[in-house]
Amino acid sequence: METLEQQVWNEEALMELLGINRKQLDYLRLEKGFPCVRLGQRVRVYLGDEVLEFVKKAASRGVK
Repeated sequence: METLEQQVWNEEALMELLGINRKQLDYLRLEKGFPCVRLGQRVRVYLGDEVLEFVKKAASRGVK
């Protein structure tokens, strides 16, 4: 069984997982430095270990 650290998420799956919409994801990426990997001009994926690290840091800082 894969762990979150081994997973790669596309934007739709990540938004569903986190319970956010596209506007919120764009805000996190553009304004808060949410980690993503560009695979093309319009294609982005998110590495599970980087997402988890970002969320842990945000939680420890009490980011809203």
